[in-house]
Amino acid sequence: MTGLRTLALALAIAAACVGSVGATPLGQGGGAPFPLGRVEHVSSASSAVRLDAAPEQGASAGVAEAPVVGASGGALVINATFDSSITSDPNSAAIEAIINNAVSIFRSLFNDPITVSILFRYATTNPDGSPLPPGALAVSYSAVYAVPWNTYIDALKADAATANDATANASLSASALSTNVVPSSANGRAVGLNTPPAMFANGSVGAGGPYDGIVTLNSNQPFKFTRPPASGMYDGQRSTEHEMDEILGFGSYLNLGGSDLRPQDLFSWSAAGARNLMASGSRYLSIDSGNANIVGFNQDPSGDFGDWLSGSCPQANPYVQDAFSCTAQASDVTATSPEGINLDVIGYDLITATATTTSLPTTTTTSSTTTTTAPSGSTTTTQPPTTTTSSTTSTSTTTLQITTTTAATSTTTTITVDSSTTTTTLPCPDAGFDGLRCVLHRALHPVECGNATIPRRIQRRLAKASSLIDRGAFASSAKKSREFARKAAKTLKKAIVLTDAATTQGKLSGDCGSAMSGILLEAEQRAQELASAL
Repeated sequence: MTGLRTLALALAIAAACVGSVGATPLGQGGGAPFPLGRVEHVSSASSAVRLDAAPEQGASAGVAEAPVVGASGGALVINATFDSSITSDPNSAAIEAIINNAVSIFRSLFNDPITVSILFRYATTNPDGSPLPPGALAVSYSAVYAVPWNTYIDALKADAATANDATANASLSASALSTNVVPSSANGRAVGLNTPPAMFANGSVGAGGPYDGIVTLNSNQPFKFTRPPASGMYDGQRSTEHEMDEILGFGSYLNLGGSDLRPQDLFSWSAAGARNLMASGSRYLSIDSGNANIVGFNQDPSGDFGDWLSGSCPQANPYVQDAFSCTAQASDVTATSPEGINLDVIGYDLITATATTTSLPTTTTTSSTTTTTAPSGSTTTTQPPTTTTSSTTSTSTTTLQITTTTAATSTTTTITVDSSTTTTTLPCPDAGFDGLRCVLHRALHPVECGNATIPRRIQRRLAKASSLIDRGAFASSAKKSREFARKAAKTLKKAIVLTDAATTQGKLSGDCGSAMSGILLEAEQRAQELASAL
């Protein structure tokens, strides 16, 4: 394995033994503004079995037989490509089915107008042909970028869309904890950054790589591709979701060496008000400055430090992201699972229950902006440049069930949080694909819409426009970029027509529909101007 170390102007690799995660060099490539690299994650089978414990009858409760979630959900698009190691396998239909199920689960939970491309494999080797590590259930490769601290944190704060985000952003450090933050390519785009897919089918990274990551299920392991999983067999869908979490942005810097944090490390605590970024002592995921322990982080160096602490088998509360998986147990990512909450606060827009939202008039500010988030009572002050901003106040009530698990005990606490948040949104860049992408992202989050469900036909248009914008930003010539910008403008024009129709039909409120149409019109005009300028 290899590790990451920070140098003055770039990131380079130093050899280091780091357990089950590795990385390859982060180097400038393809016109992307941030250094590029690759991280590797290995999920492992658990060797710890509680011999005195009878099999848990409820371990797979609520997990249906090969559940197909379907196409409904948010604007997030995940393009699944099946490698020949899957399509040529006699069990290919079942393998593809559980992958499609996993894709549908993520799509049903998140509303980010981005397209994430993943290559799926079923093999005993890594994408480069080398053998998988002993004991591996599955392996994922993810493209990552080294983003300056302030750039990532500002983007993360601007992307806030849920009560979880408001609480989590209030817990962020007021000063930089590392020079850079290292998000996956998909995670960077989720918060509006210029981090395109960059991985090739052999696992190498560089300009033009079509994938955000690669998932390999170990074909030597006893996977079951229908549910419930049988005795002595691992749930294929759970392992698939685990590795997809990694490509979407999970992982800790502790596995990589160096000092640059991963997004997940921003929410690692040992006690109320006490961060822990060390591979010793207690570490747990918390979004409210360590007050609530959502789930423990794994501190076993033979596993991934970004995965969850997991007890002996059978586990009382099996989670998708457990560092060590047990046979005959299944689980999925949900809106209230540790995985769903973690993805939400690192930048993905969780589709949540309706909140009461009050919009204030647009204001012009030339001084500092103060954001106050209840219930923690902390205050964060930023100093934006003189600019026109939009200020809103949102009030919502959120009920979280937080389960703390050790090898022997499990405690569930229900917490009701009433939050009132004042948020100031900074303007998008004036021009270019970055500015266009930023405006498009905001089209799905007008304050006038609260958490209203955007009709699927509109979401599909916005997802298509997002894909065209990404392709235009990294096209090989100005001519191709211009063509993608033109296609994006046409797609956005159709989205405006659909939005107006949905408003007329009562599928969107008048305020929501009007706000969306206005933002989409700005996006369409930007796309047309960009095409003319190229």
